[in-house]
Amino acid sequence: MEEGNEKEVTADFDNLNMMINKVYCNSDMNGPFDQNYAITTDGQLVRQSIGTWSFRMDNTADYMNVNIFCKGHDLGTYNFYYNDLKQYDGGTAYFEMVINTVWDPTSKSFFNSIVTAR
Repeated sequence: MEEGNEKEVTADFDNLNMMINKVYCNSDMNGPFDQNYAITTDGQLVRQSIGTWSFRMDNTADYMNVNIFCKGHDLGTYNFYYNDLKQYDGGTAYFEMVINTVWDPTSKSFFNSIVTAR
């Protein structure tokens, strides 16, 4: 993408899908757990299911691996470690995610995606 040709497109997406795995200290994984979100015009995600779920962190080496997709296109991955989640123990965690990506209209796919949390 040429410099100066960037566009905030979060609100243009119809929905996001997250595949979440709990990764244990021995590298075993539990999941994936699938979660769908609609996106409001101001970029807020609205979960498209009823109920809640939680993951017990057995020790400080456990973490949550989140893979983010838009209409089946991979937007990237992010790991939430014990220290990120500890402050929400027993409550609901709210994270702001930033996804920087480039859309290739020729191949109709995203590339150079980077996911970060604020």
